[in-house]
Amino acid sequence: MKRAIVYCIVLLSVIACNKVEVPEEVSQEEIRAMIFEEMQDQGLTNFEDIEAFNAGASVSLDELSVERTVTYVDSLGAYKTDLVITVKSDSVQDISVVEYIPKEVAVSVSEIEFATSPTTVIMDDPLIMWHLGKAKKKVRFSYLTNNKNDDKGSTVILSNDIDDSNASLTAPDISSYTIDISTTSLDIEFTVEQHGTEVEELGVYYGTDQFPENNGDYKKFGSAAGTHSAVIDGLTPGEIYTILFYIEDNTFGDVDAKRMIVRTMEEAGKDDVIDVDGNAYPTVKIGDQVWMAENLRTTHYSDGRAIPLIESDEDWAALEDITTADAHSFNTDKDPKYGAYYTWAAAMGGNAVSSETNPSNVQGVCPDDWHLPSHAEWQQLISYTIANGYNYDGSTSGDKSASSMAATYGWAESADPGDVGNDQESNNATGFSILPAGSRHSEAGVFYNQGAYTYFWSSTTINETAAWNYFMIYNYRGFYWSGVAYSAGFSVRCVKD
Repeated sequence: MKRAIVYCIVLLSVIACNKVEVPEEVSQEEIRAMIFEEMQDQGLTNFEDIEAFNAGASVSLDELSVERTVTYVDSLGAYKTDLVITVKSDSVQDISVVEYIPKEVAVSVSEIEFATSPTTVIMDDPLIMWHLGKAKKKVRFSYLTNNKNDDKGSTVILSNDIDDSNASLTAPDISSYTIDISTTSLDIEFTVEQHGTEVEELGVYYGTDQFPENNGDYKKFGSAAGTHSAVIDGLTPGEIYTILFYIEDNTFGDVDAKRMIVRTMEEAGKDDVIDVDGNAYPTVKIGDQVWMAENLRTTHYSDGRAIPLIESDEDWAALEDITTADAHSFNTDKDPKYGAYYTWAAAMGGNAVSSETNPSNVQGVCPDDWHLPSHAEWQQLISYTIANGYNYDGSTSGDKSASSMAATYGWAESADPGDVGNDQESNNATGFSILPAGSRHSEAGVFYNQGAYTYFWSSTTINETAAWNYFMIYNYRGFYWSGVAYSAGFSVRCVKD
């Protein structure tokens, strides 16, 4: 029996792996050899020699095509690489995508912003693999780099022979799932659909490690397709867990159906505020204002209406800059404390009327008795920190107080005193605890600037297509504001009525 495995050289997110030096100038043959050697060492391929590994390379060209485009996104100040993989034949059963990026483009994966998380990091210098299983007819990958990745980058296609006997079969998948999160447990329900094969076992790996299938615990849910539910308990409040839905199939073997990051709820303190989903947020009093000390992460408005969830980059990019395009998303590869990313319409909660007053009187997406701050309320916060000696140098003029509101960890490093990313352990004198959540771009739809920037919505518009936002940058000292398109995905902090 012959089984199809396709490898195309492409890139992804930051995951721990063995450090392997890659020369800056390499041929496709050398890249294939590196991939083979690393996959063999990690048990990712059953081929015994490179000749067998390369044997089906010509076959793959008939089964799929790869289109690469590189464009400069001026608003991001970065190059966006798009790879569109078109599957031409149903006989291709199992696809993986691996991208090689030269060191002159990015020294390591930490210098790249990705739209989708990788399955495996083959090398950190960088070779990354996405495993797709049974791919759709067209699959798109994209990522951002500071330097242009043109013909010097490589998209290499490798394939062994095609499994004609399973040409009409598709690996089982999860058609729907829900996870109810409490302080110490996860109540999980998910539905598995099979497509001509037979599911033998399904369950969930979970743990605080990024790869719970290696070091975590396992909960078996059942041994057949359909809807299954179970409770995982004994967890730690406020802890981050990685969840991997696992399916064992009689044809496709082990199928890692979906991986995600969740955070158990913290035990509510006496001053915490609880949103409609049950999430607890610490609060902080700064001057006359009481603020949430974490980013909002609710998926519903206070009246119970669901906020539309948009996951794909393409769907987010298709949102219009209008006051009714409410949407939210999560970057499931990052710290859940980053919270959700909301369009301005979602932040406003269906209230499209701009407010410049202090207080704004716009509840928006905030819990009852809390509201979305106006431009004037953000200004009040900044003015208070400056006037009361929160500037990094103790002065009471000029905006140099950003570090007093930034969290003590997570920011990119800066060498300049007073910058948010400099001497981070001394940050957060106010207790406002801002993390570098980045944002979701209105035009490209990608998550970007995580670790370096953060952005917050206000209730105040600047024109017909944009509203004021407040942002912080790792290598700046101040807390700044600008007008941004309504369909950008930004964080929300609520202020008490």
